Amino acid sequence: ARHPRLRGCRVSVAAVRPIVVRASAVALGRVVLNLILNAADATGGKGRVEVRVLADGETARLEVHDDGPGVPPRLREGLFDGFVTTKPDGSGLGLLSVRVTVTEHGGSVALGDADLGGASFTVSLPAEPPPS
Repeated sequence: ARHPRLRGCRVSVAAVRPIVVRASAVALGRVVLNLILNAADATGGKGRVEVRVLADGETARLEVHDDGPGVPPRLREGLFDGFVTTKPDGSGLGLLSVRVTVTEHGGSVALGDADLGGASFTVSLPAEPPPS
């Protein structure tokens, strides 16, 4: 919340329970920060951003939802490729780095429509079994 691009946003986090994944904490931290900052930018720095952490069997899911305008259909197909951006000052490398990092950790990332009205990005990673 201290990040300047998040100050005007309402950010919430919901997790069903602790979920364990084998991954670099630093690398996944960058993934999460990138997705949250993208969501904040999409709302003009004044919207809602929801981070949801879920477990679905052997898969951990991190979802970042926003109430911005969403991603235009014409840009969706190549959005995770390099140098594709929806921002006037964007480099088009943020979501590429998200995809590469998540793939290196055995996972995937997908774009969808958020129930808040904007975009939703879902990172899926292999999860460790819950502690007994």
